[in-house]
Amino acid sequence: MTGVAPSTSPAPGAVKPAGTPSFTLRSNGLRARTLWVLASVERAVRWAARRAGTSDGWLMGVREEWRRLLGNGHVGRVAGAADVAAGLVLILPALPWRFRRQRPQQLARALAELGWRVLYVDASVRTSIHPPPRLVVADRGVEVLSLRLPGRPDPYRTLLSREQALSLADLLVTGLRRRPDFVLVQLPFWAPLALMLAERLEVPLVYDRMDKHAEFPGAPAVLDEGEALLTSRAQHLVASSAGLCDGAPAGRSWHVIPNGVVLEDFWGRDRAPRTRRRMVAGYVGALGPWFDAEALARAARDLPDWTFRLAGRVEEPEVRALGRLPNVKLIGEIPYVRVPEFLRRLDVGLVPFRDTALTRAVDAVKMYEYLAAGLPVVARDLPGFRRWGPPAVYRYGVGTELAAAIRQASADDSPAQAFGRHDLLHGETWRTRANDLVAVAKTTSEVVLRDS
Repeated sequence: MTGVAPSTSPAPGAVKPAGTPSFTLRSNGLRARTLWVLASVERAVRWAARRAGTSDGWLMGVREEWRRLLGNGHVGRVAGAADVAAGLVLILPALPWRFRRQRPQQLARALAELGWRVLYVDASVRTSIHPPPRLVVADRGVEVLSLRLPGRPDPYRTLLSREQALSLADLLVTGLRRRPDFVLVQLPFWAPLALMLAERLEVPLVYDRMDKHAEFPGAPAVLDEGEALLTSRAQHLVASSAGLCDGAPAGRSWHVIPNGVVLEDFWGRDRAPRTRRRMVAGYVGALGPWFDAEALARAARDLPDWTFRLAGRVEEPEVRALGRLPNVKLIGEIPYVRVPEFLRRLDVGLVPFRDTALTRAVDAVKMYEYLAAGLPVVARDLPGFRRWGPPAVYRYGVGTELAAAIRQASADDSPAQAFGRHDLLHGETWRTRANDLVAVAKTTSEVVLRDS
């Protein structure tokens, strides 16, 4: 690759330097910012309109999208914050930057805290407005490059076309001030672009598999093609759980790097015994088809003296119907900055998933956050929840109902147990995961990429 200066890797724990951004745009001013705000407003209106079947559904849609429009707890600025001597990671993520804070955003922040520069490519906005590319340095120094792709492709139902990938590759290669140390890709959608970038930049490609993408309801077969491209041609294969380590050609090895938590975000209050009359169980995350609404409804009826608080975007009619139960509260999507306070008001954290091919491969971020907050976790008996047993994680589904597991978790709880659960997570931080990821990326390449 010509015209891009080589980079050097920062030492672990390096302090984040200030300087010029890692990526340059010809126009990144007020016009771009205004058009992106308008595009976000259009997206919010579209989302709310799709949920206009009931008044509360429409209002919840407006509330959730307004929070995202305002930043969802993130404060961005148009400025540079990268030093040309530091290492750089280019991320083609599975989630938009301002979406629910999960593995992609947490790894990006952890890398930045360790001294790395991160360019996070966000092409999620599907709008009739045509804003130009925009670069924002988000909190903790991650540079977010926002793009609106021609044709408005859905990143969860298709792959980039070769023409789209070529156009994006030209934009990225031209704008980069220095060569990345590696490219991290997390979604089959990006496969054509990821392969082009790794070949043109002459850097390793790391595929970080977060989910069985083809197992999501309604997922098209083309996602399997993207998976096959990445698992066969990326130099390094990373998965968030052992259940995701399949589909690679013979001789390829997976590196399991589980999810993690920012411990300091979820601790710090007095863990005195609770004295309130009503107990509270809660859930944080998407309320989609993998959420077992039937099991939750039975538990709510069996435990009338409990309140069930569900924080997340409602994506299924069966989940919305739960709101008609007197002790179930649907509070909508909440930003990450409000999650710790939400958890502090709970007695038990819930992961009531259905047993499917998708959920059997899940390593749920919420489980780490519940435990970091000192909460006992009640979860479906699935492989991803078998790392810990009582008094940390109580499983149900094999001869045990959700309500019975909630009762047991509450009965066993104490301040000492809460401290013990938190202490389990000291080796499970996102900084540890980021260090593990860098170690994988620096190992000898397993395959040689050839752009086709």
